[in-house]
Amino acid sequence: MAQNKFINVGIDQGAATKTDNRDCRHAVINGAAAAGDLTVSFDSAKFTTVSLVQGALLQIMRQLGGQLPP
Repeated sequence: MAQNKFINVGIDQGAATKTDNRDCRHAVINGAAAAGDLTVSFDSAKFTTVSLVQGALLQIMRQLGGQLPP
């Protein structure tokens, strides 16, 4: 199968200059794969539960932990 579910998230333009991420505004944006600043896409035939998606997102967060500052 192919990736058929897309969740796009936008972030406010000044987010990179803010010291506290609690003040950043995120918004879900309807659209195709490249519609937002962050896109999560997956194959709904393989990721059939929220638990499976959470596990995959946890792996992504672990990898990002070594690449980006907190």
